[in-house]
Amino acid sequence: MSTPDISRLAIHSPSPRLPSHPHRSSHSLRAASPTGSARSSYTSRRRVKRNSSHYSNGFLRSHRSEVSKELQAQAEGEFFALMELMSSMSRRSISLKEVWAKIISERESLCEEMDRMYERFDEFTEIIERKEKEHHSHNHDHEEHDKETTKLRLELSVAINSTSQYKKKLSERDTELGNCRREIAEFKDNYTYLKTEHEDSKRTLEETQLKLMTSEEARCQFEGDAKKHHSDLRSLNARYIELQVSHEDLTSKYESMHKEDKEKHEWLHEKGILEEESRKGKNRNDGLKRKNKELSESHEKKVREVYELEESVGKVTETVKKIRKEREELEMEEHCRWEDAEDRCGKWKLKWEHSEREIFSLREEIRILEISKTELHETMSRKLEEYRLLIIEKERLQEDHHHACARAEENHRQILITIKEKTEIVHTYTERIERLESERDEAHNKCRDLSIELSEHTTLMASLNLELSTLKEQCDILRAKCSEWEGKYEEGSSGFEVECQNLRTMLRDAREQREMAISAKSSADSERDQVNAKYEEKCRAIESLKEQLNTQTVTRYSSLKGSIHERDEEPSH
Repeated sequence: MSTPDISRLAIHSPSPRLPSHPHRSSHSLRAASPTGSARSSYTSRRRVKRNSSHYSNGFLRSHRSEVSKELQAQAEGEFFALMELMSSMSRRSISLKEVWAKIISERESLCEEMDRMYERFDEFTEIIERKEKEHHSHNHDHEEHDKETTKLRLELSVAINSTSQYKKKLSERDTELGNCRREIAEFKDNYTYLKTEHEDSKRTLEETQLKLMTSEEARCQFEGDAKKHHSDLRSLNARYIELQVSHEDLTSKYESMHKEDKEKHEWLHEKGILEEESRKGKNRNDGLKRKNKELSESHEKKVREVYELEESVGKVTETVKKIRKEREELEMEEHCRWEDAEDRCGKWKLKWEHSEREIFSLREEIRILEISKTELHETMSRKLEEYRLLIIEKERLQEDHHHACARAEENHRQILITIKEKTEIVHTYTERIERLESERDEAHNKCRDLSIELSEHTTLMASLNLELSTLKEQCDILRAKCSEWEGKYEEGSSGFEVECQNLRTMLRDAREQREMAISAKSSADSERDQVNAKYEEKCRAIESLKEQLNTQTVTRYSSLKGSIHERDEEPSH
């Protein structure tokens, strides 16, 4: 920053001029006369005036020099204050330059990271293309494998034709087994029929038992009611007897009282009352007798019903005993037949265990293939995790960029505040320092340029964010493509597994048929040896084919893993 010229800032004070004396004449005076006349007095007077004017001029000069010193000191103080202000402005401009350099360096680092991201995206596209090529090669291998499987199918068809003769021989055994199964089914049907009949008889017995229980409860209730009615009847009979006795007493009294004339009407009245009471008692007695007859008749009916139910229960128990005997006989027959069937099942179980051992070996091979598949899935998950870490790093850089922008805006705001404060101070000295105003304007212009550049950088950051969003979309598209290719690969592998399963089922059927033929036809040893030899050759061919497939998958997986590892190491270098 250029220092101001001090000579220009010097205050040019006007040169002091002596005031002219008011009494001084413009005409020159005459010389002093030696005689001491009026001329000499005039000259002496002029000397006195000349001395007084010289004194006044010296005073004015000293006063002016003091005033000029004070003004010079004041100007120097103001100049030093301005110099301090200029130095503070220069320090602020240096800090702004440092901030600007930091922003530029951050922008360069972001550009470098963007270039790295582009390189990584290119690497991922190359990996995807390579995987597509490998998938095409895998399809070619799959076609070759299909050709080999067609050959194996032809050979298996020949083996099936050779086993058709054994099937004819085994058809007789199948018919016998079918007859046995039919007999077993008939016995099962009979057993189920007897079981249902037994259950129905059980239900009827339970229902009859429930009816008996209800009838016994009703009988108990009726017996209780009958006892109550008998007790009521006894009490009524006793009351009737008492009434008869009382009636006899009353009649005797009535006869005795009838003899008396005075009490004739009273006895007649009492007689009418007693006759009414006796009539009411007779009516009550008749009603109770009727109720007693009805209850006794209903009781006899219930007793008859209970007797009939007991007879039916005895018959049902006899039928149940007969059914149990028949069931035990059938169970014994079925037990014998079940023992025969279990012996046959034991033979079939031995054959089944042999086939299960072969299935176990095939499952072991399938498990090895599944392990290789899981390892491939693990590599894919690792790559996805690395991609997720890259996205997290990108978000962190964006946050750092936002923080840097916020700091720059805060610094810019503080600069504007300080500029406003200093402009208020500078406006007081505008009349004396024009050059400082021009420099201030230049500083303002620089600040405006910086703000414009900051706005340009913000627009650039927005464009970079848009580019990042487009790159995200492209990454999503590539991820969808990868998922599609994975689905296609899984479909191809599922078709291959289905074909392998079909071949295994065919092999299993052929082995079962072979074993059935061996057990059915013991005399055909030579033919069996030939068929076994052919079958073992086919098994060896299939096992060699499976080993080739396993080696191919292992080599592909190792080559793919090595290529991925090399690509991971290249960006790290």
